[in-house]
Amino acid sequence: MVVITISKCPASLRGDLSKWFFEVSQGVYVGTVSQRVRENVWDRIEKSVKSGRAVLVYSCHDEQKLKFLVCGESNCKPIDYDGIEIMKHLKRIESSETKDTSNLLSSAGLFPDGKFVALDIETTGLDSSKDLITEIAAVKFEESGEVVDRFKRYICIDISVPDNIQKLTGITDETI
Repeated sequence: MVVITISKCPASLRGDLSKWFFEVSQGVYVGTVSQRVRENVWDRIEKSVKSGRAVLVYSCHDEQKLKFLVCGESNCKPIDYDGIEIMKHLKRIESSETKDTSNLLSSAGLFPDGKFVALDIETTGLDSSKDLITEIAAVKFEESGEVVDRFKRYICIDISVPDNIQKLTGITDETI
């Protein structure tokens, strides 16, 4: 399955997309097409998007079962995060001192005072039906990036930590 969203794009692009996909809502197209058609449609989108924005999400046979493509004026981009592709939402801010702009993560996860928390969970593997959590850690930051507080707890489990996970995380059976 393929899902395409467009905004601020030429009407001719909407017409082209309607040839292959159902427009289920304004600017949202859904359909099932071959890889060749999907790639040709994406080429057409990239050439036509101009100052608009387009996102294409399609099914694939990897761990996540989907992939993203983004083009045009976008406040987000796909990035690889430890082997998982996520959408990084960018925010432009202007510094009152330097007048420079920087791309930052969205403010959606910030506390009202501007602080935020980074969370890390270590497990014995990637299969949620059988693998267990071995450690939970969190770091609380000021808006400036300065560390305010830290939290770290090991979780006692009744199985041995696999060798590859011990090498990756440094967590051994003795640690927990």
